[in-house]
Amino acid sequence: MVFLQETMGASDTISPILESMFPGWHFQDVDVNGPSGGITLGYNSHLIKVNSTSGGIEFIGVDIYSTQLGSEIRILNVYGPDHNRDIF
Repeated sequence: MVFLQETMGASDTISPILESMFPGWHFQDVDVNGPSGGITLGYNSHLIKVNSTSGGIEFIGVDIYSTQLGSEIRILNVYGPDHNRDIF
């Protein structure tokens, strides 16, 4: 599983490129919003089954089942660019 940040693109562009580079992998994206951002989650579909996904402007989360571990795992990737704002 891999999380990419600052992808700077739209999911209809990023995912097909990555899937062509990494056969057997699938990618879930949150589109770029403004001058920075965009996050992508990539996973090998032979090793991981995605039960559910969630996403927003600054986060992407997944509930997965790992065939290697034999258990369910919840992963959340938060991306919070500064933009001169107060933290959380």
